Amino acid sequence: MSFWKQLTNTRADLALYYGQDLINCQHLTMSEAAYFFECQPFENWKKGKENQNKAVSSVITGINNIIRGLSMLGKVLSGRR
Repeated sequence: MSFWKQLTNTRADLALYYGQDLINCQHLTMSEAAYFFECQPFENWKKGKENQNKAVSSVITGINNIIRGLSMLGKVLSGRR
């Protein structure tokens, strides 16, 4: 990967994860950005996001199961008429 492409990708990652605009992310050097992505607080943040996504996924799965159950109940009740 070329240096400029890697630099652009690093700045984009910083903008997404760090919550800053690309102009502010240009003030960090590549080594500072690398340290940011390797530090323990960033790893903790990633784990927290993964857990949050798992929680949302389980809520959606539960709602989907309720909808399936209601659909099956509707089929059973419509057959009784």
